[in-house]
Amino acid sequence: CFLGTDMEGGSSLANSTGLHISGAYNRIRSNLISGNTGNGVYLTTDGDYNNFINNRIGTDASGTLAVPNGVHGIEIWGGDNNVFGGFTPMSGNLISGNVECAIRPAMHSIINHIWGNKIGTDISGSYAIPNGGYGAIFIESAGFEIVGNLISGNTQHGILIGGTGAYDIPIRGNLIGTDASGTNAIPNGYSGINVADGAHEIYIEGNEGDRNIISGNLDAGITLSNCDNIIVQGNYIGTDITGEVALSNQGHGMQIWGSSFCQIGADEAEGKNVISGNRNYGIVLDGSDNISMLGNYIGTNAWGTAALPNPDGGIEIAGSEENHVTGNLISGNGNSGIDIINCSNNTVTANMIGTNLSGDAPVPNLGHGMQLSDASSNQIGGTNDEDRNLISGNGSYGIRIGGATSTENIIQGNFIGTDVSGMEPVGNGMGGFSIRFGPFNNLVGGVEETAGNLISANQGHGVSIVGGNDNTIQGNFIGTDITGENSDLGNYGGLNIVAGATNNLIGGTGEFTANVIAHNMGYGITVGDTSDTRGNSILGNVITSNELAGIDLSEINRANDGPTANDSGDADDGPNMLQNYPERLNCGLEANNDFMLQYFMDSDPAHSAYPIHVEFFQADEESNQGYYLVATDEYTEADHIAGLKTLNLGNANDLGVEGLWNGIRIVATATDAEGNTSEFSMVAEIGSYVDVAAFEALPDLFTLQQNYP
Repeated sequence: CFLGTDMEGGSSLANSTGLHISGAYNRIRSNLISGNTGNGVYLTTDGDYNNFINNRIGTDASGTLAVPNGVHGIEIWGGDNNVFGGFTPMSGNLISGNVECAIRPAMHSIINHIWGNKIGTDISGSYAIPNGGYGAIFIESAGFEIVGNLISGNTQHGILIGGTGAYDIPIRGNLIGTDASGTNAIPNGYSGINVADGAHEIYIEGNEGDRNIISGNLDAGITLSNCDNIIVQGNYIGTDITGEVALSNQGHGMQIWGSSFCQIGADEAEGKNVISGNRNYGIVLDGSDNISMLGNYIGTNAWGTAALPNPDGGIEIAGSEENHVTGNLISGNGNSGIDIINCSNNTVTANMIGTNLSGDAPVPNLGHGMQLSDASSNQIGGTNDEDRNLISGNGSYGIRIGGATSTENIIQGNFIGTDVSGMEPVGNGMGGFSIRFGPFNNLVGGVEETAGNLISANQGHGVSIVGGNDNTIQGNFIGTDITGENSDLGNYGGLNIVAGATNNLIGGTGEFTANVIAHNMGYGITVGDTSDTRGNSILGNVITSNELAGIDLSEINRANDGPTANDSGDADDGPNMLQNYPERLNCGLEANNDFMLQYFMDSDPAHSAYPIHVEFFQADEESNQGYYLVATDEYTEADHIAGLKTLNLGNANDLGVEGLWNGIRIVATATDAEGNTSEFSMVAEIGSYVDVAAFEALPDLFTLQQNYP
């Protein structure tokens, strides 16, 4: 039938409504329903269990030009359990060119099926014949099923679902924003799918056989706004149907505003979304809580082997709390992999950020792997192996924390700059981990045995603290492989503490707090720039085989000046107050094999805060850096007045790596009561002990006598 057109199906001969159905079990097939002043099809109360097959609604008879219905293509006002289209050949409807929506159910219409239609394109699915309205399909009711449709070329959203009455709606196997081949864009004018205003229990999902391709749209691929309990999994968002070629949504891949308890992706591989190739970010969260992002590929192709960048970055989380980023591949993006901005209590675990899916080669995010800006109490990694993030191969820092309100973030158990095995280099371009411009009280590593990060093979410093205060760096491997060995994984430098950074703790006195800082190409630790950089404590670490030296207190801006000699009384000023190191170091073995040690601190109490904590290390054979803590001592003002202090440290067999014996070298550091740690001292070599005090009690007068005739 021709309902609203002439007999050629090319011109309007309008009815008010093309077809009004108020009965059940009708079969409406192969009609042209176009050119009417109102709706093309109007289903009212009792319009149930009807089948609409192979109709053209809003176009001419050829399906190539618009002959619009003046309102909606199909409006459903009370009809339930209707089927629009089907999955067999010639069963789908063409619903295009209408002034308002293609399909518009009222709030009390439920359990209708939209299957296999072309909505917004010509009959071939190769170009747009737009429907207007807020969405080509605009649903405010429950139980709709949207499967296997081509929904492209429409003026606003492809699918719009809104209101608390909209729930239990699966969306599966659709092409939204592409042509019928899934390889070229036919954009919807806004988002591909928009779920809003209290809608809940919406399932945008599929797998290899029936995934949604949501690409090519002029705004986001998917927008979730003020809704909850939405599941999005198994989709390609921003790529073509192959998952190999970008077909950009012109906004973000997904944008989630004011929403909660949504799941993006899945633990199982078939539930992953590929969110790549979009114009802006892959995913943006703003004011949203309890969103789980699981197992997605964000910035790569569908195999995780090559970049399909989201230019602004992978994930942005802003003003949002209690969100979880777990098990994703976040690589290949044009800026940072993850940005966490002005928010707290988010967790980032078990992701690969900057590598391929195998974790053995870079697919760089061109910015940082992860950036936290004015963010607090976020957990990055964890103390279990399964929580470890691999953050390697990125163009800038692996992790950067910035902003004066960034505090109490915990960075644990991650590999930063290596491959997934922790044995081979996949370095980040500017450094491993950076704290900049005021962050305070953040923890990198921790006191648990498995809390430390592996931070190695980075092209800048392993760890940089630039103007940050009261941060703790403990239990990390910096410059080694995961075993603490391998000289091929050094960073450009180990740690760099500059620009007024104060009261940071590097290491500690606990069982697992020592950092291993080894094989770095510059210094193990630099404390530098100005006298404002002070109170930085370096305690109990394993520092060895760094190319230049173990610790440098440098007065050169962003550079090193080499060993700094002690000054008389320690009156000088500079980084860490240029704290003097222990001097007049004398050590040896007594006949009973006790290890005896003497030292003096030339630090006047007017210039150094007492007591002074002194650490004695067994030095490595190559560089005289302190790689094994032998003993500690507290040097008091009374000790300073007395002069040289003598210690009996007990049986030498119980000290050092495998005991101490003649020829082993000892070095020491001093840390005053305000936390200023010195450079390593001059080396003392163990031999037979000779008490220096015996040589200090020399007579005031000497007599020279001729001793031969």
